[in-house]
Amino acid sequence: MNIKKIAGDSAVALLSQGIGMLLSIFTSLLVPKLLGVESYGYWQLFIFYSSYVGLFHLGLCDGVYLREGGCPRDKLDKRKVNSIFWCGIAYQLSFVIIATIFLLSNKNSTDRVIVLLSTAVVLIISNAYSFFGYLFQAINETRIFSYSVIIDRVSYIIPVVGLVIARNANFAYYILSYIFARSIALLFCMFKGWDILTSGFISIRQTLRETLDCIRVGCKLLFATLASMLILGVARFAIDSRWGIETFGKVSFALSLVTFIMQFLMQVSMVLFPALRQADSIERKKAYISISGILDTISPFVYIMYFPVMFVINLWLPQYKESMLYFALLLPICVFDGKMDMCCTTFFKVLRQEKKLLYINVMTLIISSVLTFISAWVFESLFCVLIGMVSAIFLRNLFSEYMLNRDFDVKFSLAYFVCILMSGLFVFFAYLFDTIYAFYLYAIVLMVYAFLQRTNLYKLSINIRRIMVKNKD
Repeated sequence: MNIKKIAGDSAVALLSQGIGMLLSIFTSLLVPKLLGVESYGYWQLFIFYSSYVGLFHLGLCDGVYLREGGCPRDKLDKRKVNSIFWCGIAYQLSFVIIATIFLLSNKNSTDRVIVLLSTAVVLIISNAYSFFGYLFQAINETRIFSYSVIIDRVSYIIPVVGLVIARNANFAYYILSYIFARSIALLFCMFKGWDILTSGFISIRQTLRETLDCIRVGCKLLFATLASMLILGVARFAIDSRWGIETFGKVSFALSLVTFIMQFLMQVSMVLFPALRQADSIERKKAYISISGILDTISPFVYIMYFPVMFVINLWLPQYKESMLYFALLLPICVFDGKMDMCCTTFFKVLRQEKKLLYINVMTLIISSVLTFISAWVFESLFCVLIGMVSAIFLRNLFSEYMLNRDFDVKFSLAYFVCILMSGLFVFFAYLFDTIYAFYLYAIVLMVYAFLQRTNLYKLSINIRRIMVKNKD
């Protein structure tokens, strides 16, 4: 594998995500303060629904991603890809038209209709953007996708700042800002893929055959991704149904903070996939052991971020003080879901084990659904719902690593079990003790951990320094 290129692409990906994270934090601190709890709940409901629009491309983007993974642009069959893209737009547009007619003939509340109609519009724009994003990742041009992420976030923050200055408290305008930003990002991707869009078309019959083949290949990965999203999604649906929009908004606020951290790991996994597809089995095994070991070693340091974040949120958004307790309970998701995305899911894709990934995610979804039902409607406990979400994510990561360890003929490291212990200690301290005592207790435990891991941390810093020097050269 070309380590220098991987390091460079990862740096750009992390930069784009860093910019996006800062802007997202900025909006997450301003928007809820201006909108109020109920309106912010509808805004989060739109974001929640929008996260599922990828279901409606039926696996087309995933199929292109898997089929073209590792293929450079100059060897890409551009006419075929262009034809598949427009075929996908056509059948997704039919979904939008049917959904719009249904919504306009239904008697839902006005705010929910606005959310649902906006989601229908985003369906076309986001899935077209995703098509090019997946394609650029597959052909190892991840920097283009990273730049599009920056454009998307900057294009969103500009109108949002204007709305905040004008003190506009109508959540619909923030939804329009989201749609505008995603449209600009799509136009950038289309410009960068102009040679593909102007390459012409293959026959209609061949287009349908290739599109269906992409869907056939990608549907397993799509349903695996959908099941992965629903692991947390079923709990969020239950919270909205059982406790109402305000509690949903508070829990969603905590989850949005968790998502910021996870995005970093997802960006690195985006860079790894095309490189690992070109690597041999020995390189893949070494990469798996290294990535897994690094994540296990550094993961306990993620939890220390909770305390400054809690201080800022409580100071700026006192009405979301309850959300920070949810944040403490949900923060282990960053560690176990982040590792799942960067390590396990990436290697399942590289090894073309989409069926195995689908099986794991579906089984975890069933576990999550059962835990959610018992917690929400039997025990009537929001705390149990949140613990159930974290437990399901942890079990998925544990089982996935077990399967991959068996494939690569390696064993669980001691660092993995230490990471689990540190996660449990953090939740225990944060939930049962006052913030200042929880901070001191976890800081002491973390210092002991860092001392015991000093050799591994030193080796890790040396390796990172070498990669940075190579990248400069």
